[in-house]
Amino acid sequence: MDGKGKTVAMTKELRRAERVTIKLSVSVLLLDEKTDTVLAGPVQGEARNFSPMGLALSLASVRIDNYHLFFTCQDNPSHILKIGFELPGDPEAVIEVPARPAWYDRDKESEEKRALFGVEFLLSPKDEVIKKLVKELFSPGKAPSSWWEKIF
Repeated sequence: MDGKGKTVAMTKELRRAERVTIKLSVSVLLLDEKTDTVLAGPVQGEARNFSPMGLALSLASVRIDNYHLFFTCQDNPSHILKIGFELPGDPEAVIEVPARPAWYDRDKESEEKRALFGVEFLLSPKDEVIKKLVKELFSPGKAPSSWWEKIF
């Protein structure tokens, strides 16, 4: 209550790490981790923000082929996403990071009907792959001075 008898909505930030806004093209595929089989994709997407824990991912659709990306990964723990990051200046070099969608919604920033996913990386923020990705994406002088310097 706000003192005048009205209920006030309180929101709590649930993110475990600060996010940095980016616009970066990525590739996404659906993988059965147990059998190392590609189930669908790859498709192109766009990373909207990034942290060492995960990212916001915009895709043309919530589905790839016959698979609903969110529910497929929730229903079967061995089904994961693999996010491919092309390194700036070297389109042949790709860093792949396993991930699982944590939520999805309509991408309200897009004029097209796109899907927006919150994706959690399945690697620790201190994993060498994540450290390399951060180093390549945020060269010295470009990265914010908050958690980037504390973690890396």
